[in-house]
Amino acid sequence: MKENILSEFVAESHQFCINIGIKIDDIRQKYFEAKPVVSFWVDNKAITSVTFRSFKKGIKYSLVINEDFTELFKEKFGEASTPVGNKKHSNTWSTYDRSLFVKMVQTFVN
Repeated sequence: MKENILSEFVAESHQFCINIGIKIDDIRQKYFEAKPVVSFWVDNKAITSVTFRSFKKGIKYSLVINEDFTELFKEKFGEASTPVGNKKHSNTWSTYDRSLFVKMVQTFVN
């Protein structure tokens, strides 16, 4: 059952990436840890990866920006998400807002 849910989530997330113009280089990880999560490496000079996490309140969309583009991204979309662990800074932006995520991605895809 869990495997089916994860498989469907991976397929939906992959199709969503295709629909908004993200070129997927590889699936970095896919696992089920209470909730489905999938991360993709992205074929893009500005964006390193995108991650989709399923929560009760909806899907949380995250993207990791290559360091050379973080200042530009901050100017457009504000500060990055809070760093995790012992990181001093973060170049990851996360949102539950699907339309904002699409806008953030398409800034560097088109």
